[in-house]
Amino acid sequence: MQYLCNGSPFCGFLTLRLVKEESELAVGCGFYLAHRDREPVVRHLGLQLLEHAIRYKWNDLSVQQKVYIKENSMQLVAEGTLDLLSEHLYVKDKVSRLVVEMMKREWPQHWPGLLEELHQLSKRGPTQTELVLFVFLRIAEDVATLQNLESNQRRRDLYQAMTANMESVFGFFLSLLEENYTQYKAHVGQQDSVTALCHCRVMQIVSRKGKADERRPLLLLFAEAPMSAVFNAADQAVMGPLSEHNYRFLKTLTQTKDSRSRAVKNVRRHGCSLMVKIARDYPDILIEAFDFINSVVDSLSHNPQELSQMEKRSEFPSDHDKAERGGFVLERSEGGAVVCRNPATPHVMPLLHQLFCLARLFNSLWHPEAITNVSVGVLWWQDSGACLKAVGVVGQVLRWLAGEGQHLSPEAVQQVMMAVLRGLHTHGQHDANQSALLSLGLATYEMFRPNFPNIKEVLIGLPGVTAEDVQSFEEKLQASNQNPNIKSSKLEKVKKDVFKKLITEIVGRNIGQAFKKEVHMNNLPPMFKAPRPKQPRVDDTDADIGLCSLFGPEVADTNGHQVT
Repeated sequence: MQYLCNGSPFCGFLTLRLVKEESELAVGCGFYLAHRDREPVVRHLGLQLLEHAIRYKWNDLSVQQKVYIKENSMQLVAEGTLDLLSEHLYVKDKVSRLVVEMMKREWPQHWPGLLEELHQLSKRGPTQTELVLFVFLRIAEDVATLQNLESNQRRRDLYQAMTANMESVFGFFLSLLEENYTQYKAHVGQQDSVTALCHCRVMQIVSRKGKADERRPLLLLFAEAPMSAVFNAADQAVMGPLSEHNYRFLKTLTQTKDSRSRAVKNVRRHGCSLMVKIARDYPDILIEAFDFINSVVDSLSHNPQELSQMEKRSEFPSDHDKAERGGFVLERSEGGAVVCRNPATPHVMPLLHQLFCLARLFNSLWHPEAITNVSVGVLWWQDSGACLKAVGVVGQVLRWLAGEGQHLSPEAVQQVMMAVLRGLHTHGQHDANQSALLSLGLATYEMFRPNFPNIKEVLIGLPGVTAEDVQSFEEKLQASNQNPNIKSSKLEKVKKDVFKKLITEIVGRNIGQAFKKEVHMNNLPPMFKAPRPKQPRVDDTDADIGLCSLFGPEVADTNGHQVT
């Protein structure tokens, strides 16, 4: 604790680390700092101390210490946070995390009454209900979705427990929906918008995904009373001070309205397509409304912003009169010949210049040097999604280049291989990217190695790789390709493992994973299963079960006759 003598942030960090790792007072300090009367940042720090103790020291705690942490953590859920609309999300998440981390280590074997405790906590009000729902959300994510538990046995135990209690859990969710929907309608009728918003928030969490019938209560939000409350709140946020709270509220509200606007535009686009089909197949229906339709189309033609989301589609009619009425006839020559054009020409012509420029750009990208210098470079962009999408395209390009190998220089081939390895260094921390890039790197090496032996120099230049290692790698590849005992479905995986082992030093890792402290979970006793009744063996019993009479010298048939 000698670091307290200096007021620098680094000394404060070291002091906090000492409290986390070595101090026996960490748990007590955590609950003291997490009290609801303190500042949110201070409370979050206290919750961090508690989570650290549960994650990394749980196996070393005594039974009394575990009970103390468990009871006080559940007390935090009961009354340790502010109300639902005032509490910060990061505080709610940390409080629910305490319960989730204890569930990973104790439930269901050592904590069979947990679900009943959570059910009783949810009855205390919307704030506790939201925290309980966060607990269910986080445990489901860690066990089923992300599967990030350190112990496979504990993950299986939790998965089985969640499956066995599925009926009661979903019954609990359904009762929450019904109860909060009823209270929401009651408070909206009483013009109590704040309380109604609390119950609406709970309904959103419960029914965020699912069937349309389960989300139907949210449609009431678009009634006149709720929308008036939303607009009034927006006005207050706009006229209020420039605070983080007002900014986040307006940002969320804007995103919600924007998604609704996109849906409206999609509906309008489909409406335009339908009008085209009706005009083509049933023109008589539209005659009476022609003037109205013409005025709408004319107004859209003078508003490019409105027109940008719609499609103009046309086909030259075989009937000359229809073509002229539809605007397809541009002029007639003196000899009576008809000069036609598409009615959309005035709208399309301004776009042609940019379109041709773009086509010329794409055409130039197929030059071998452009491909190696531009398209391969996508692999190490700081965008894992773009990298993953680019792997397939780059693979097709490289296969084309391998067929046109005479146009590539040895330096260009080395540059291609280096680009793939650079992508592995940048995005190797992501499993999907790593797998795709390993396949691409292996394919690149096998494609170019016969005609460009210098590609092996790229591997030799990697940290921890020698010429002997590369020689051994190539021998293993050749042996794998010639081994008849390896199925074709497994051959790719075998070669990828060999390639990964060779370049493992340069495969990127998340900085948080590189220095991550290991979490150890003890496996709990197996969950109770009713033993199968053991059938006694024939030679273990002295009772006559009929075998003697069955194989005796004389046996009676079903009619009582003697059979010898």
